[in-house]
Amino acid sequence: VSIKEKPIEIKSRFAFLTTDLQLDKKSTANDMFEYFAGLHHVPKAEIAERKDKLFDTFNIKPFAEQKISKLSQGQRQKVSLVISVIHDPDFIIFDEPTNGLDIIASREVREFILRMKAEGKCIILSTHLFDLVEKICDRAAMIVDGKIVVNDTLPNLMNGKSLEDSFYEIYQQYKGQ
Repeated sequence: VSIKEKPIEIKSRFAFLTTDLQLDKKSTANDMFEYFAGLHHVPKAEIAERKDKLFDTFNIKPFAEQKISKLSQGQRQKVSLVISVIHDPDFIIFDEPTNGLDIIASREVREFILRMKAEGKCIILSTHLFDLVEKICDRAAMIVDGKIVVNDTLPNLMNGKSLEDSFYEIYQQYKGQ
């Protein structure tokens, strides 16, 4: 399928979660879910089921009717994550998906990403948390000054060391050039 021939179909297969997502502060999580479900053309028959499943996964139901302005950073991050995957995309880019989350919610996000990975979804994860990379990713890339300086499998990158130590060595070598 060509993006030139079917741009809407192709774009609908992608999702992006950014830490900068600006949620409407006057809306509720329920409002945002309904809005984005419509925006992504989620069939009406599927909206309630998807909302129940995603809201349960991230424990959003207790605050689903509170205004976004009243939510904590972690609660807003959960809402952002849910609306980013509302349309069941095949390709997902997560930019710091655990930002602002406590340890329990961070683990729920990690397990959710692992389930999506097991379903065959392609996930690109941008994070500074090396333990998250080690638990989720098959490959890792390191960007220094806007340039990818390494891109390899985790076993090759780690070579018996922690990922953090390996990346630090690579960084030192790159900056020493």
